[in-house]
Amino acid sequence: MSVPPLLVLLIALVGQFAGEAEVRQEIIRQLGRVMGSTSARDVVEMLSAANQPAGLSLAAITSAVVLLFGASGVFVQLQEAMNTVWNVMPDPEQGIRHTIQKRIVSFVMVLGLGVLLLILLGLSTAVAFLGSEIEAALPGSLPVVQVLNAVVAFLLLIGVFALIFRTIPDV
Repeated sequence: MSVPPLLVLLIALVGQFAGEAEVRQEIIRQLGRVMGSTSARDVVEMLSAANQPAGLSLAAITSAVVLLFGASGVFVQLQEAMNTVWNVMPDPEQGIRHTIQKRIVSFVMVLGLGVLLLILLGLSTAVAFLGSEIEAALPGSLPVVQVLNAVVAFLLLIGVFALIFRTIPDV
């Protein structure tokens, strides 16, 4: 259900840097390889129906809101599942205020997780891009830097999961 908003948002954002038509064609080509030509044609029709003008449009903004709302719903479902696993009964006295508060916390978790993943992607990209310069400056150090990069990413992900397990359940 969140694939159409994600595709519209992706085309709008990446289309700002690379041509929008090129981004759309590459997405269709990749989807055709993964899903098959029939499904790729369905995606083309869906994207054509969006009829998105150049730049950040109302469709792109709406897609971002729907995507974030859906992602926060995943965290709410995760909270309910963890409460079930640990036999925690939600307080029946909690009303709409608690529900809104849960959504806000979930929304912040989604944003935080997204930022962390972007940082990890940036680190990995920087190490890959600067690999030859690192090797030239300190011969033999590139494998060490790559392992260090993987360890830092692993530790950050452990921290994220610890934070999720600490903040998501009601216990």
